[in-house]
Amino acid sequence: MVTTTGLCVLFLLNFGGTADHTPLSLQYWVVEGAVEGRETPAFDAGAQAVRDALEDLRFDTWHTVRRQTVRLAAGTDTRVPMKDRYTLILRYVDRDDDNRARVAVAVELAPKDPEEKPQKILQTTLLLSREKARIGGLRTQTGELVLVFAAQ
Repeated sequence: MVTTTGLCVLFLLNFGGTADHTPLSLQYWVVEGAVEGRETPAFDAGAQAVRDALEDLRFDTWHTVRRQTVRLAAGTDTRVPMKDRYTLILRYVDRDDDNRARVAVAVELAPKDPEEKPQKILQTTLLLSREKARIGGLRTQTGELVLVFAAQ
């Protein structure tokens, strides 16, 4: 005889799916691109690892601001200070049916006046497989920040 509790457990296992609570290992680079008038693009040691994700951009000089591997727990924000008042916010959401990691990415810009609140200037969701993903357009005093992501 099957109890009501047993039926609920069977239903959840068959139709509810099982949540994957395994943290995501995410590697990211924050690199700054600048135009310095070089004939041959220059990449520092950290930017060499993501050169393939940067080469088609208009910059000729690349400096790594931050390079890190983090373990993201599902549903938890990870905040990373970058450069020039920017803060990166990462949240591992889940995996899709093709096993791609879904990561919510946001960038906040701190105000010049400490009395004001930071502004969210970018918000997107990335589906990461084996390829790298990049986000650009964050202007700095000397160039532009480009974020490159790779799921491990």
